[in-house]
Amino acid sequence: MNNYDEIKLLKKIKIMFDETLEIKLDEKLEEKFKEKLGNLPTKDQFYEETLKVLKKLDDIEVQMTMLSNRTYDNTDKIEKLEKIHPHYTHSAFA
Repeated sequence: MNNYDEIKLLKKIKIMFDETLEIKLDEKLEEKFKEKLGNLPTKDQFYEETLKVLKKLDDIEVQMTMLSNRTYDNTDKIEKLEKIHPHYTHSAFA
């Protein structure tokens, strides 16, 4: 074998080695991605859970509005009772 053939052979070996290494690296990377990202939800699962949370927030907002109205009603009633019964006593017992 002459020097030229040896260089060609070495280049071919390097190309084969690089391709094999690249394939191995790709496989290893894919394995790592699956390992790290495998527990993440799918897009549909994420949207489904997000929708549940948004519905709960909407329910809480409705409840807060209802409670707020009740609080205002109770505050008005308490103020009226305080006017009728100053110092928290009934005038008949004072």
